[in-house]
Amino acid sequence: MRAESAARESGALSQRRSIVPLAVAAEAATPIRAPSDGRAVGARVELGVEAIVFEREPGGARRLAVYARDPVALRLVGAGVVTEQTAPGYWLGLIARPVTRLDVTLHLHRKRVPWRIDLSPRRAPRRRG
Repeated sequence: MRAESAARESGALSQRRSIVPLAVAAEAATPIRAPSDGRAVGARVELGVEAIVFEREPGGARRLAVYARDPVALRLVGAGVVTEQTAPGYWLGLIARPVTRLDVTLHLHRKRVPWRIDLSPRRAPRRRG
């Protein structure tokens, strides 16, 4: 059943043209949030990572997940984030409200990289009338 779920999630991710293959994250022993359930809010293409925010959580909480292309240790550190779960190539954490921008440090394997993530909702394009 897990393999079927991973295949569905992998297909959904490839349709979104994500830079991170979900197959890497699906191999982890702990359940991983599907990126297709959230909204992409940032990517560091040169590092092979992507950030997804999950806004419709129980109790009004918001969570942020970071997916890496490779199954390496990764985490985010900074004000406004609390780590909940990690796995090779995956990090999940709570985001403080009403934060709309995170200035964090991405720890990816042996690298430490500053990363600004904009959590503001995307605006619908204006219609010209």
